Amino acid sequence: MKNLIIILIIVVAGWFIIKQIAPKGKPDDAITKYGNTLKNDEDKAKAAAATADVAILQGAVTSYRASNGKFPDTLQELVDKGFLSHMPSGDFTYDAGTGAVGTN
Repeated sequence: MKNLIIILIIVVAGWFIIKQIAPKGKPDDAITKYGNTLKNDEDKAKAAAATADVAILQGAVTSYRASNGKFPDTLQELVDKGFLSHMPSGDFTYDAGTGAVGTN
């Protein structure tokens, strides 16, 4: 009986120690948080790239107007007339009446 009590005390103590040193939360929490951080960084990078592309397009529109006295009819005209080497990838809006460039 004395041996049984000692074994029971050892088992309970072991269980208590394991519970104290075991990591808290789900094991995949760190991976999920890291993945979310990467996704947020990717979204920020895409937004920054779109902002830069709009600024490039807006600058080309302004240069076109300075050279031709009017805004281009389309953004593709900026490439066709040599104001841009290529059209940036993305979904852009353009108002030929005001020369305003934006993103969707």
